[in-house]
Amino acid sequence: MTGGALRRAPLFALPVLSPSLARALGLQDLQVVRPSQGEEPHDHLERYHLMPIKTYLPENEQPPASPIGATLEALAATIAARRDADEGSYTHRLLTDSPDTVLKKVMEEAGEVALAAKDVESWSCSSLAAALAFECGRGNDVEEESLAVELPAEYHEAVDHLRYEAADVVYHLLVVLERYGIDLDEFAAELNNRMTDAERPEGAVRLYENHVKRGK
Repeated sequence: MTGGALRRAPLFALPVLSPSLARALGLQDLQVVRPSQGEEPHDHLERYHLMPIKTYLPENEQPPASPIGATLEALAATIAARRDADEGSYTHRLLTDSPDTVLKKVMEEAGEVALAAKDVESWSCSSLAAALAFECGRGNDVEEESLAVELPAEYHEAVDHLRYEAADVVYHLLVVLERYGIDLDEFAAELNNRMTDAERPEGAVRLYENHVKRGK
């Protein structure tokens, strides 16, 4: 699960399941995350976060040290290479046509993210039981019985759609950065300015002081 308050999956009360029982119940595609240290089990049940497993590593491939970094670098390089593509390339047109084309697209996709997020919110709160399960996932006190409620399939589909729209925003944002000559190191340095010295990763790229834009 992704996105703000929806980052944690709703809580469910389930007995400990063996792999064979999980398969029999159709739960083999769920990732079971055990309770945090200090959380108390309820009677003979333990509380679990059940999260659909949505990613996998292709067989015989080794993950890079920073999966998101490697992905963004490869995508940025692909976008840059599209400058030399023919006019049949969508990205080439975004890089070479009127700037309004790509700038309007970023605004459009940002709006789609907002609408998709509202759709997730709508499904998560579509019933009192779902809302209670969601509040428990946020650490609020609820009746124990509500922990056995499962959010509808439409909720998970809405989360998938939100992820899709968010990726569209990032893609078009990378096109804008490429068009105006801002590379990923420079962009990362700007993001690193959003963190304190203690929060920034060791060796994080930084902006020279005369290029730091202060927020108002």
